[in-house]
Amino acid sequence: MCGMSSAAGMEREAVKMQVEIWSDIVCPWCWIGKRKFEAAVRKFDGVADIAVRHRSFELNPNGPEQGRYSVPEYMQAVLGMPKPRVLQTLRFIAEAAAEVGLDYRMTESRAANSFDAHRLLHFADSKGRGKEVRELVSHAFVATTLDIADRDTLCVLGSRGGLDETETRTMLNSGTFGDAVRRDETEARRAGIHGVPAFRFNKGTIVSGALSIEELQSVIAEELAKTPAGR
Repeated sequence: MCGMSSAAGMEREAVKMQVEIWSDIVCPWCWIGKRKFEAAVRKFDGVADIAVRHRSFELNPNGPEQGRYSVPEYMQAVLGMPKPRVLQTLRFIAEAAAEVGLDYRMTESRAANSFDAHRLLHFADSKGRGKEVRELVSHAFVATTLDIADRDTLCVLGSRGGLDETETRTMLNSGTFGDAVRRDETEARRAGIHGVPAFRFNKGTIVSGALSIEELQSVIAEELAKTPAGR
């Protein structure tokens, strides 16, 4: 017994870390950033116990409530970008997505207000289906012609992700989880976050933007070094 206890005591206890990730469904870099973060975290399997909390951020709270424009049309008509630059930008994003195994086809994506989609994600998190629904809604925006501002579409996506479709429709029509979205955005402003994806480690260090896997691993390693084991 004494020998076993001593050996166990020599094992390093996994370091606990909380990471909050602010993102917006209509930000094409956010899904790419999520994939890179997931790849970065795998390096620390068995060393760190990393709890992730996804938080809402709207890049354009006044964005179109329905998919009136395709993404290229929106970039031209509303943002004033010339068509060649739009196509070049979308091609660059698609190439970056492909590097992490994602298939982006944004020349047909619908520009949309993401508020209801964020509400759906909070609802999915509350039901333990956040991972599944987040992937489905992200894919719907960057790779299909589905309108993620449309509540019928969100109900279908939620159902595919394991949510009850009737409960989802009731939630969307009631305005529930709107306050949760606003709280996330208020906290982002308080923390000085103005762009996404943004990562906050243990309520302290914040990094944002199109970081590489190696850059994220470096930040994680630095934060783990500052955190006592078992914390």
